[in-house]
Amino acid sequence: MFDFVIARLLFLHIHDPLLAAREIYRVLKPGGKLVIIDVDDGIFGVVHPDLDVLPTVLKKVANHMAKKGGNRHIGRSVPRLLSQAGFTQIDMDTVTKHSDIHGIAGFKRQFDSKRFAAFFHSGIITEQEYERMSSASEQLFNDTESYAMMLFVMAYGQKPKFEVTGE
Repeated sequence: MFDFVIARLLFLHIHDPLLAAREIYRVLKPGGKLVIIDVDDGIFGVVHPDLDVLPTVLKKVANHMAKKGGNRHIGRSVPRLLSQAGFTQIDMDTVTKHSDIHGIAGFKRQFDSKRFAAFFHSGIITEQEYERMSSASEQLFNDTESYAMMLFVMAYGQKPKFEVTGE
């Protein structure tokens, strides 16, 4: 049994997140806590200079992921998910990562043109979208005036210290 579980950028990949949350609930000690940190592309963040193609690309990637059982909009559902799994004392915050604070290197994976090449080669995004993302990626990492800010959802809940039984 565990006192604390943290799931960082995991639930967006899980086909049945409620089942996963219930399994975590099962292995937590009474009073144990679960923290989920994940994404929601609806509140992705901002990039400067503006990438007008980014919302289109993110939507296509989210749709592709949904077909495979993932959910890039899981962030908005996490409080309800925790409640349905039996957690109490549920709360939620956003976590902000900004390149001016954390360094641009921490954003390379998100905007790496190689990441988008896979989506282009598999037909998820068009050649034009890929080229625009590649150009923007290069600018983001080479222009001192560029920055990125990403938002993550952090939700947490507690397994009740005393479970109510039907007796």
